[in-house]
Amino acid sequence: MEVDCWLGAPIPRQSFLDDPAVAGASIVTQPFAGNPHRLSEEQWNVVRRLFQEAAETSGAQGQIQALGVAPSGGSAGVPVGGAYRTVGESTPPVIARRGVPDPDLVGRNFAVHSRLQNVLARAVVERGLEALSPGPADPEFDLAWRARDGELTVCEVKSLTSANESSQLRLGLGQVLDYQDQLLERAKTVRAVLWVEREPAELRWLGICRRAGVELAWPGGEDRVRDLAC
Repeated sequence: MEVDCWLGAPIPRQSFLDDPAVAGASIVTQPFAGNPHRLSEEQWNVVRRLFQEAAETSGAQGQIQALGVAPSGGSAGVPVGGAYRTVGESTPPVIARRGVPDPDLVGRNFAVHSRLQNVLARAVVERGLEALSPGPADPEFDLAWRARDGELTVCEVKSLTSANESSQLRLGLGQVLDYQDQLLERAKTVRAVLWVEREPAELRWLGICRRAGVELAWPGGEDRVRDLAC
């Protein structure tokens, strides 16, 4: 979704509930779920109408439009990702939804996570691969890349401390498997990589990830990742 206008106040949830076309959509029934939500053309038209009415009332000017998604709301034919966007390493993002905080969005972990991601993206480009950030129809992966033969790899980046190592590895493994599963609808093959700050203290995680079909690696261990091996 591309937004070039912001309203002075949110559109009340009841406005969506009052319209039968939208009442059953996930954007209403699962309000704290991550974007993107899939809408039918009829549901999207309701969103546009409510936005335009709110914009006219508040005097705001602008429009919203869906990018790269078929009119039916499906995304099967939409290419994965867009050109990689370098992540700022000093200012944590604003958390837009409720839920359990991600340790990588707080303080020291945020700076480490962002630096790890940006350095890995540069390494990907240096090896002649196409580095990707998620597009409007994609799950919120940290980084992906496309090889010359078109094969896709999706990557989750995680900072590690002695206090949170196990929880971060569990979280990262679950995330990257989820992203891989979602992207398999739009790519013939998708490899999964979990890129962490350092070698885990518990080396059993190498076996856990290998059995799950995920490549676990860290700076200095690029040879563990097929596309990055020199």
